[in-house]
Amino acid sequence: MLAYALAACSWGGERDSASSARQPVLPPEGAGAPVSADHPTAEDIARASATDLARAPNNVDWSGGNAAHGQALFAQHCAICHGGGGTGDGIASPALDPKPRDFTYARFYIDASADNRTGDDVDLARVILYGPGASGGSDAMPAWRQAFSDDDVRDLIAHIRTLARAEENTQRAAAAHPRAGTPPT
Repeated sequence: MLAYALAACSWGGERDSASSARQPVLPPEGAGAPVSADHPTAEDIARASATDLARAPNNVDWSGGNAAHGQALFAQHCAICHGGGGTGDGIASPALDPKPRDFTYARFYIDASADNRTGDDVDLARVILYGPGASGGSDAMPAWRQAFSDDDVRDLIAHIRTLARAEENTQRAAAAHPRAGTPPT
């Protein structure tokens, strides 16, 4: 029976090479309907559907924090949920739904600045300061506005960025040395 099914699928009779060639799935560039100049862009749509917080202007440069100070703040305030290494496995995580973010992957889902991108420094700052719930995420993480200064948040962001780089370095090392204890060649 299987042989019959395979033969039926593979027999195609006479075909010329032109008709058997695969056709492109997508239309060629510019083949769609013309878009007028006043047509909204993805950023326009993101901003229009965003929360008031996300539409608020950002007047703080969140880059350049002190990662060492951020690590100390993270250990004191964040590790209980996110874990010491930022993998989302803190001692409180079994009781939380959804689970805390694993920072080692550097994947973020909240666009707290309505620019149609996630994971920018301003997105992380707003999630830390106001909680993910203020931008449409979970209310499981509290807002830290009363606990952290802007400098503290800048330092936390710097530390969170190092967690992702640490994972990248671990993956590179594992790829370079697939078996533990095997010296490099």
